[in-house]
Amino acid sequence: MRFLNSAVSRPCPETHEQNVSMKKKQITILAVLCAVVIVALLVGLAVFIRTCRPSCASNLVHIDTCKEQFALASGGTNLSEISVEDLEPWLDTPWRELRCPKGGIYSINEYGVDPTCSHPGHTL
Repeated sequence: MRFLNSAVSRPCPETHEQNVSMKKKQITILAVLCAVVIVALLVGLAVFIRTCRPSCASNLVHIDTCKEQFALASGGTNLSEISVEDLEPWLDTPWRELRCPKGGIYSINEYGVDPTCSHPGHTL
């Protein structure tokens, strides 16, 4: 009986090697899973940043809306020369931060004329 108890309590060398091999596989799978999660988070962040950046067209619409608000507030006077200072109260973003993603420069233009971007093809 004593012999049986000692044989049962002692691990078999093959079983021990299988356990070590299984633990190595688990660690490898966990490392690969962590790498996949990190890459997915980075891709998601890049997509989020790219989609949240305002487009040139949305900036032009915003400028045009501010021109309309200025025209209403001013009672329709001095609409031939609208400046950045005139639009500042209605801009959500400071003028210096309104940028065309392609590097174009915005022109406010007079009332009744859409604002423009110097980059070809960027229009309202």
